[in-house]
Amino acid sequence: MTAKNKPMIAYLNIRRCKMSTEAPQPPVQEQPQVPVEPVESQVVPFWAKLLGAAGLIPFVAGAVGPFVLPMEAAGQVVLMQMTYGATILAFLGAPHWGFAISEFKRADLPALTSSHQAFRYVYGVVPQLFAWFCLCSPPWHGALGLLVGLTGAFVADTYAARAGLVPTWYPKLRLPLTMGAVLSIGVTWMQLM
Repeated sequence: MTAKNKPMIAYLNIRRCKMSTEAPQPPVQEQPQVPVEPVESQVVPFWAKLLGAAGLIPFVAGAVGPFVLPMEAAGQVVLMQMTYGATILAFLGAPHWGFAISEFKRADLPALTSSHQAFRYVYGVVPQLFAWFCLCSPPWHGALGLLVGLTGAFVADTYAARAGLVPTWYPKLRLPLTMGAVLSIGVTWMQLM
């Protein structure tokens, strides 16, 4: 383009803008990319199933241990099961904290709300505090607290699944694991009575 043509092109651009009847549109702002999950992935990942099932071993060992071990070792096994149960209860809040930070939502659901994010952040912390309280309590109260805490965590996860805050497969993983943990701690709790 020569210097001679530049004024003519500028004139034509100005004239075109004046002739247009539409108001100029503001530039489109890009929305931040939010991680979404495809609706189709409803199958629990293999490694989540395998490692989740392996995670039940300390719960079952704690429930069976007092029946098969000498009395001196039984108390230690119960303490180890309760400590492990508190660790797992604390762990259950971690995915929600991570989902809140990443602003995860399922693709089939509308946008996240501030109340969804608040639920996630609160659920990311409350199980740890509750688990600590259970460990600070006498064994009978601590075991009962873990039963309540693990059950409450499952109820909260069910709500999160219905609200689209977790992957669709998450409740399918949590149900058998929660049942195994609660049943095992329930056996221990009955022994402590």
